[in-house]
Order: sequence, then structure tokens, then C-alpha cells
Amino acid sequence: MNIMSRKLVCFAVVAVIAVVCMGSSASAEALLTFATRAGNISGTSGQFIALNSAGATTLFFTSTTILLKITYNAECGALGSGGWTSVRIFVDGIEANPVSGTSFAFCTAEGSAFHWVGADRLSFITRPTGVHSVRVFVQNISSSTWWLGDSTIVVEQR
Repeated sequence: MNIMSRKLVCFAVVAVIAVVCMGSSASAEALLTFATRAGNISGTSGQFIALNSAGATTLFFTSTTILLKITYNAECGALGSGGWTSVRIFVDGIEANPVSGTSFAFCTAEGSAFHWVGADRLSFITRPTGVHSVRVFVQNISSSTWWLGDSTIVVEQR
């Protein structure tokens, strides 16, 4: 076998190994449900918030696998000094991971004026196959008012 043939065989083997290695660690999520809400909402205490423009506070979906990924994003602001706006994700009434209670700061208060940020919360939970519900709970912590602008929630399964 000449040198050129050996190089081609070596390159082909390396290419096959690379494709196999990359393919074995790849994953894909399947979109189960999503909602968008245009407009602003605010409050001075904790509550489950509207997830779509029609005002629904609960989204229902069916999954065929146990690992779920929930992504929630919104424009966020808080009023007060040293406080924050907490966002928690619940699936079937169970807080999704990371289970952080009110310590997850979606955005922070910086005084008497809103400081707007685009914020994301990514949560995971395992649930049995079937019909499920997802809700988002927002609460002000040591701040006077929370505010959320346009938002999106996406539920995927792996």
C-alpha cells in the first residue's frame, strides 16, 4: 500500500470515529407546548401569572418521556432597595429544579426606579408519561413591586 492510500484510509477511519462520537452524545428536544404573552403585568405580592395573552395561568401538555425542560423568559423589573423578583416553575404542582424557593432572583431592585432586564429561567423535572400542567409563580422579595413585560414559556421533552 503506498503512502497516499495509507493517508486516505487513516483519514477515513478518523472521520468515521468522529461522526460516531459526535452522534452518540447528541440530543434533541421535542417541543410539547409554548405560549407568549404580550404586554405588562405587575404586582405587590406573589401570584401565578398569565402565560399567554388570553390570561391563562396554566398550560397543559402531554409527554411521552419523563425528563422535561421548561424555559421561561420575560422583561423584568423590581422596585425597592436590596430586593428582587423571584420566579418559580411548577409542573403538576411540584416545583421544578432547581428547587430554589424564593431565592432565585429573576431580576433585582435597584432603588426607586425600575431597572429593566431581559431574564431567563431554565428548569428541569422528571414526570411520568401523561398529561401535565405548567405554571409560573412570581413574587417580590424585600421589594415593593414586581413587573414583567412580554414573555415566552417553552416546554420540551428529551
